[in-house]
Amino acid sequence: AQVTWHMYAGMLIASMAGLVSPSLNAIMSRQVGPKGQGELQGAMGSLISLTGIVGPVLMTQLFGYFTSDGAPLHFAGAPFFASGMCMSIALLLLFGQRGTARASVPATS
Repeated sequence: AQVTWHMYAGMLIASMAGLVSPSLNAIMSRQVGPKGQGELQGAMGSLISLTGIVGPVLMTQLFGYFTSDGAPLHFAGAPFFASGMCMSIALLLLFGQRGTARASVPATS
């Protein structure tokens, strides 16, 4: 960022990402019965841990490959492109599942 307000605008947009995880957990929790809550939270924790391990390694390898002298295409934005493709695939999967979602299970104490 060459101007200070660019940094603040970027932080404002990036801060919205903090709202995603709690919202997704709430949506998924309503789709699972009371007995499946532990399995759901465990699966989500496992996925988050797995992506926290694989993601940095994969993205640094992509960056290193596409910025090396032997790369067929010099493309420093390859990790961002790859993550955008993953998000696009996830979005397509989401839209494919919209009509098949189960009715919400009422929460019981």
